[in-house]
Amino acid sequence: MDQDDGVRKGCAVGISLASRDAGTLRLILDDLELDNQSPDVWRQWSFFTFIDLPITQAKEHRLTEQEYAAIGEILLARLIALNSL
Repeated sequence: MDQDDGVRKGCAVGISLASRDAGTLRLILDDLELDNQSPDVWRQWSFFTFIDLPITQAKEHRLTEQEYAAIGEILLARLIALNSL
């Protein structure tokens, strides 16, 4: 792996998981921003969206191509919008 140069835009997307009832896993996406006082610290700025996935398929890495593509598309589109690219 190449060495990371540490350069980042001021906004990012944080992703977390939460187990839900009825066999679903919730993928939660939040908007983050760099802390002005501490450049290595990201702070949650706002909730963006969530995606509910079947927990068994998610844990076994058996989501459909469309589900994986949707996650990637949502993530990339949000990063572009947040960073005004």
